Parts: sequence; C-alpha cells; structure tokens
Amino acid sequence: MRRTLTLVAVFGLAAAACNGNGGSTQSPFPDSPMPDGGNFSGRWNTNLGDMTLSQDGTTVVGSWKDLPNHKTGNLEGTVRGCLLFFSWTQTDDTIPGMPRMTKGRGVLQYLVDPPVGTGLPIHRFEGTWGYDNDVQGGGTWTGRKRREGGV
Repeated sequence: MRRTLTLVAVFGLAAAACNGNGGSTQSPFPDSPMPDGGNFSGRWNTNLGDMTLSQDGTTVVGSWKDLPNHKTGNLEGTVRGCLLFFSWTQTDDTIPGMPRMTKGRGVLQYLVDPPVGTGLPIHRFEGTWGYDNDVQGGGTWTGRKRREGGV
C-alpha cells in the first residue's frame, strides 16, 4: 500500500509539472489546438501598444510601439498549437539620449470569441511576459486583432 501511494504521489507531481503550472518558465495556459481561422499575423491593439506580427509556419516575428510611454520592442517566437512562446527586447526612451534596454520571454494564447454585434468573431490573445528567461512575473499582455481596413 505504501509503495502504491508513493508512486501515485510522484506521478501526480510529474503531471502537475507537465501542465504548465510548474514555475515562471512554464506556460500558464493549457496546450490546445489553434482555433479555426487563427493566425498571429496582423496588426494588434494591445495593452502595451500597437503591435504588428508576421507568422510563417510556426515562426512569428514582430514589433510594437508604445509611443505615449516612449517604448518600442521586438519579439520572435514559435507557435505550438494556440500558444506563441517568444523572446522580446524593448527600448525605453523615457529619458532622451539615455535609452534603456530590457529583455525577456513570454507566452501568448490565441483565442477566438463568438460574434457579437458585427457578426464577426473576435480574434484576441491573452498572455504573460517576464524578464530574462521567465515567461511570467513581468505582467500581462492582452490584445485584439484589428480587422482589415480598420479597428
């Protein structure tokens, strides 16, 4: 009985570590397939500024601008299902002539909400970012994909 209980406890810990709840280098989101019509390419309105992403297969590159706060950044990453695992760099020009560089990692989860009002589905993401090798701990990153020719 004791041997069985130990095996169950060890298996439970291993399963918890694999589902993304193990630490700040793990995704807080479950692995799942990309929603129908989902693709990270496009222009996005985000809580960290305007962002443009380009997806080619599983590779994504992009940039963002937070002009009111004098920040710009770049990211590159890999898509696995509906998740984008990425690294980022940001330049903070808050103090003119003294740019400050920061870097880190993050993960975005692609979501498609049912149509409301316009009759078109809403493509968006929810994510987290962190400093250095952490994908969490820095903050949240949310965005809504702009429609062709508008917001």
